[in-house]
Amino acid sequence: MKEIPNIPILSISNQPLRIPDVDEDGNPLTASDGRPLTRKAVTADLLRITALSRPRPIWTMRDPDRVMVLLRILDHGSEEVISLHDPLYDWIQRMFKCTIEQPEKSNLPELSYGQELWGDNAYKFLRYMSTEEDGRKMDKILLDDSLEDD
Repeated sequence: MKEIPNIPILSISNQPLRIPDVDEDGNPLTASDGRPLTRKAVTADLLRITALSRPRPIWTMRDPDRVMVLLRILDHGSEEVISLHDPLYDWIQRMFKCTIEQPEKSNLPELSYGQELWGDNAYKFLRYMSTEEDGRKMDKILLDDSLEDD
């Protein structure tokens, strides 16, 4: 069992990540003047958005089952800690890192699903969706890789 802290999310600019506020049915809430209401995101929101936004090229046959289990955990689990069985945790990590192929004639570099979805925030957000131990390992790998580039 992997435990992920369900904490407020900060972007790479150290500003709170804001997401649309929704009602119980998932419909966006709006202010009286028609502007959409937003709220500060937590780790559970990142997991929900990442799982529900995956593009068709990275779908697998078992994904609907995994998404259903993840949503049930997020909706009915603890407010402080998200407890995931190892296979579900591993699926989220693999999905986030999965490369999305670009069109053949494109000069764009291949990006991971996390980079496509979250841009420059991808690494930081993956760190939020990891256990403390895995996060420390990721930091060490990133630091070692950055030292080799010099």
